[in-house]
Amino acid sequence: MAEGLNSTGIQLGAPGIATGIAYIQLHSDTPNSSGSNECACDREAVTCTSASGVVTIPETDFTGGTANGAVKAVGYWSAATGGTFYGYNLIPSDDDQSFNASGAYTVNESTITGSSS
Repeated sequence: MAEGLNSTGIQLGAPGIATGIAYIQLHSDTPNSSGSNECACDREAVTCTSASGVVTIPETDFTGGTANGAVKAVGYWSAATGGTFYGYNLIPSDDDQSFNASGAYTVNESTITGSSS
């Protein structure tokens, strides 16, 4: 067996991850380990779900961003302000990577998956 968690171990952790991610935020560039580069908009509350070791983040609408400003990543947070930064996913290159002219942006539903190594 390779080092790391097996599928059963990964499935065990997914519900805790889904519960811990209470807010998501847009980032104008790749965040550092502290969650840098947050966009001007507020973090949005989310209810994530988990099944079979996969965490699903729902589609989420943002307003209050910089008109036509860059959106490069979605960050995962424990709180509306401050809180704990859990990581991020980059916005796929085939998705829109900027706020619209009104400062709005919609994040598509996405998933976080784990794998054994």
